[in-house]
Amino acid sequence: MQICAEAEFADETIILHVEPDMFGFIEKEARNQDVSLSNFEASVESSTHPITTGLPNSAEGFALALLKLRDTYAPNVLMAY
Repeated sequence: MQICAEAEFADETIILHVEPDMFGFIEKEARNQDVSLSNFEASVESSTHPITTGLPNSAEGFALALLKLRDTYAPNVLMAY
């Protein structure tokens, strides 16, 4: 995100394409479980990056962290999930 916000890209709209199969693979792993993204562990707040403070350690938290990083560093980025 910091690279996307650098001066040479500041006036550009950048699309960050997040691998579309990522959340599909997460759901596939669930099989007979609740497929809510909040039920799948991911190192988000535990990564200790200051921007992830308060976010859940889950796939949902990962998606929220990407948005928070974008909002903080690169408002010129459009997220494509």
